[in-house]
Amino acid sequence: MEKIKNFLGDVWNWVTKNYFGFVVGLIIFIYLTLSGQAIKLETANESARMVCASMCFPQQSEYVSKLQAESCWCYIDSETMKRIGE
Repeated sequence: MEKIKNFLGDVWNWVTKNYFGFVVGLIIFIYLTLSGQAIKLETANESARMVCASMCFPQQSEYVSKLQAESCWCYIDSETMKRIGE
């Protein structure tokens, strides 16, 4: 029992001496994870925008992705738009 107590005490002392590195490493890990997720979402959104633009070609298009609406709109003229792919 004494060996376990000493071992855990040594581990706790090592952790308390190196806590700054753990905190910095955790912050970097969280930042990289969230950054990777943002890039993944942006890439998926870009491909959907490209599909929308190709469906509306030769007219201009707008791809709306707010609040997961994800709708494609094509310009008919300067004041009129038509929703595509409902």
